[in-house]
Amino acid sequence: MPAPVANPESETRYLDSRPASILSRTSADIQAGRQQDAYMKEVVTEAVKGALVGAAAFVPANWALKRRFPYYRNLPLQGKAFLGLLFVVPCGTVFAEKAGEHFIARNQWQGAGKDELDKEARLAEQRWQGLSTTDKLKDWAARHQYSIIGGSWVASMALAFGIVARDRYQTFPQKIVQARMWAQGLTVAVLVASAVAAGVNAKGEKPKKPVDHSWQDMLDMNGSLTKAERIQLHAARKAGEKMQKEEQKEEHEHASSDKAHAV
Repeated sequence: MPAPVANPESETRYLDSRPASILSRTSADIQAGRQQDAYMKEVVTEAVKGALVGAAAFVPANWALKRRFPYYRNLPLQGKAFLGLLFVVPCGTVFAEKAGEHFIARNQWQGAGKDELDKEARLAEQRWQGLSTTDKLKDWAARHQYSIIGGSWVASMALAFGIVARDRYQTFPQKIVQARMWAQGLTVAVLVASAVAAGVNAKGEKPKKPVDHSWQDMLDMNGSLTKAERIQLHAARKAGEKMQKEEQKEEHEHASSDKAHAV
């Protein structure tokens, strides 16, 4: 009895009959999986780099502390390892978080959304290049407010400890407490100064976020509008900008009148 011949069409008809939605969903899942793998790879790589930076910072600090303070030399290995983790873990975490943010910013948007973000980045770069050195410093300080506060705390802590450490009549824990008190005072001063600088501009007005017209720009760039719709869109945009300027003018006049009454 001859063996049955396999029919290629019968073996593939079930594959060919799958809905297109299932095929597209499978392709989307594969793409999402690849993007997730790339995200994790970049985050882990940067986390390792950050951990290495923290370890590199801890090595000279550990050497200096051992030479300078007998109390630190007598610490058990667990205590020194914990201090090393205070260097390694925060650095690795910050590097990983920044890497994740940059990856999302590069890959999240496509099409008109990406074009709009690229346009905003170019305008921001042009604005930055047009600023003076003083304005660049102010702009940088406003965008890195919390980094400045955290850095000032670390710097003031190190400076205060260096000053307090000269006192021979205090124990090591007492010196730590004194340095922390000085650092807290200096940090509060920096915090108040940064809050004042961020809350009020040179004219005495609170900074305002401009109206977001990105959706209008995206529609305009897409080329999906007719000529009449584009004219109407530009008219609505100008009307919104005019209304915003009038509101700012009224608030400025109210603030000036309040100052005059106070005087």
